Amino acid sequence: MSSPDELESTTLQPDAQVLCLDAEDLQNVPGFAALVNAWTSQRSTALAPDADTFDLIEIARYLEEAVRLSVNGTDAAIFKFVGPAVCARLQGDPTGTNLFDYIRHLPIDAAGIIRQAFATPAGIYIVFEITYKSGRLARNRGLYLPLLSTTKGDNHLMGMQATGSTVKYDTASSTTVIATRLVQASWVDVGAGVPTIPLLG
Repeated sequence: MSSPDELESTTLQPDAQVLCLDAEDLQNVPGFAALVNAWTSQRSTALAPDADTFDLIEIARYLEEAVRLSVNGTDAAIFKFVGPAVCARLQGDPTGTNLFDYIRHLPIDAAGIIRQAFATPAGIYIVFEITYKSGRLARNRGLYLPLLSTTKGDNHLMGMQATGSTVKYDTASSTTVIATRLVQASWVDVGAGVPTIPLLG
């Protein structure tokens, strides 16, 4: 199994790669692999699992790193669940708040990306840097897979994060942002192809 440092060194340039669910970058991280397995088993013959019935029991061991977002329309992606390890790193719990409020500084069309992730459907894999209040700059990873409501309710993104190594120590920073900078963003082909919209501007 690859170490976090080895995984980070193998990432390509932004938008240079489309991942599949069996990609090493996903399967070599236990939490990502558990999410992929749960997502795949629960979708059956559908394009994606049902947001209304997706069962977290299959990823229970990794819930501390899990994130679940509810999306209704194009102006909000509300945190419905944020694992305790993620909250600890952020030094706060963003549950109930809008993801878009935390990432307005990033050069991405977040609403457009999420809309395409549901329409295709496709997953999203990101490598991001974040500076914590201690001044520690870390490079972490996230995997987000779509859950589609069959009752015309909210669609969800089910995500899993993984911590990486410390890049450096810098001036202390507020953790009111989810990511300081995106290093890589790749679509994940879940069997329906991937959108043509770039993930990074």
